[in-house]
Amino acid sequence: MIERQHYKIPEKIVFVRGNIILKHTSPKKLIDIGCLYNETEMEKIDQIIEGDFIIEENTETFEDTYYYASGGASALDKTGGFNSRYHIIKNYDKAIDDIITLSNLEIDEMNQRLLYRVLFANVYSSMEAFLQDTCVYYLMKEQKYKEAFLKSQESLSKEKFNLSEIFDKISQVDYKILNAVENTVFHRLSPEICPLFKNTFGISFPDYEYIEDNLTIRHDIVHRNGYSKDKSKFHIISKDKLYELIEEVDKFVHALFYEFEKLN
Repeated sequence: MIERQHYKIPEKIVFVRGNIILKHTSPKKLIDIGCLYNETEMEKIDQIIEGDFIIEENTETFEDTYYYASGGASALDKTGGFNSRYHIIKNYDKAIDDIITLSNLEIDEMNQRLLYRVLFANVYSSMEAFLQDTCVYYLMKEQKYKEAFLKSQESLSKEKFNLSEIFDKISQVDYKILNAVENTVFHRLSPEICPLFKNTFGISFPDYEYIEDNLTIRHDIVHRNGYSKDKSKFHIISKDKLYELIEEVDKFVHALFYEFEKLN
């Protein structure tokens, strides 16, 4: 079994001696909530709230915080959900944990070879999801990143319109940005993604040579079930090879998230 470390999130715990009542309609900044917790069994508590905690539009909450209640958690209507940049790195770490779990299934050799190929490609997919989610989060967070992104995208920066259309165009900016990001291929690190992050956020990528060197294997697995373009080579992925990729992608993703933390 591979031993890997999750990204260390500076988590805070707020314990509510009562119920958590959700009344907000827009996303609130927090990691998660929980109910029916026993205070004496909590490993750590950073803050205690006496009585019910009502989360409304103007209630201050924090991206690095869990809110646990001794009582229940309820919503009087549809809420706006929760939003935290830490969801991005937690989702990545969970995806890699799932890959490792599946890699340890006891199955026959031929099926195991197929499984390792699929999991190898999925490591790249997990990295791509992290890159896209990070890009979207920070683009939507600050106007200066939107402006930098628009200037760096030739198809968007050169778009022309009449002055009478300006307000309609302004209302479409977020949609156009999100559409551009959704149509970006995030495993193309060197030709596209590295300069995109540098020009938009001012962040340089940590070393990704190993990831890029093995990208052809990912393509062969996804597009040709493991065969090279000319059919002269068939990739057999061992568990060691899979875990080696996980180790390198972990280093890349965790180091990059750390750089983004400096923007907050």
